[in-house]
Amino acid sequence: MNGNLSGFDAETVKAMDGGLLPIGDYKVAITEAPLRETKAGNGTYLALAMQILDGPMQNRRLWDNISLKNPNELAVQIGEARLAEICKSVGILKPADSSELCHKPLMARVGQKERKDTGQLQNVVHRYSAYNPDADASIVDKAPW
Repeated sequence: MNGNLSGFDAETVKAMDGGLLPIGDYKVAITEAPLRETKAGNGTYLALAMQILDGPMQNRRLWDNISLKNPNELAVQIGEARLAEICKSVGILKPADSSELCHKPLMARVGQKERKDTGQLQNVVHRYSAYNPDADASIVDKAPW
């Protein structure tokens, strides 16, 4: 089925800047946290999708992969430490399901690193911490979605 697009003029639509997020701390909420299998089939990771909740970058999206099972023990240790940061930040210390971590505000320290495959810069989350509503007088109690 085709949709009627009469009246749409691409010349009149302003382009959106979807570039890198500036380095800094952002109030985010995890919106998706599915457990996925690695491409090699020998491990699993949480594929986190997040949304920025306020400020000039509000509604922008951010992603992070948290390694949970991997032949590389260091990757597992880093992943478990990151998952512990998230759990402590949202107040769910023993989640039974990754969905329990979703739709709760937390802080993400965002940086930038060079991609190994293309050499282009990409955003990366360096650390998670608890969101302190006392530090932000403009907190809204409902999620933006």
